[in-house]
Amino acid sequence: MNSSRCLKISFVLSFTWVLFSGSLLAQKKINVERANFIRGSNERNVQRLIEDVLVTHQDIDMTSDSMYLYNIQNRVVAYGHVHVNQSDSVHLYSDSLSYSSIDQVAVAYENVRLYDSTSTLYTDLLHYDRRLRRATYPDRGKLV
Repeated sequence: MNSSRCLKISFVLSFTWVLFSGSLLAQKKINVERANFIRGSNERNVQRLIEDVLVTHQDIDMTSDSMYLYNIQNRVVAYGHVHVNQSDSVHLYSDSLSYSSIDQVAVAYENVRLYDSTSTLYTDLLHYDRRLRRATYPDRGKLV
């Protein structure tokens, strides 16, 4: 194989990898839609979003009173009147929540309520895998 052809193949593979990895990064990014106040900066990795906070990731919307956004880890920690809405079919409410867009798992704490079209679950600790739409709770819960 001549060097010109090797260079072309190498360029195509490199270009394909850049497009693919860029697409993966875009899928993991958590977007800030609104917040009354923002403290910190992207360069420092952490931003505190305060009052009337709304962030989105793919098919979910997350609202809360206050939220910390960790840009490098693609993670949020939310406090106060937390609501997660997935495709208008699953609603999760809690006092606080941690969510990673990399593994797409939310952990909700205290006064947790999970609603879907057929049932409601009440518990104080809940792990929710949004890709599988599966919730697990390690302690007591009430299913209605």
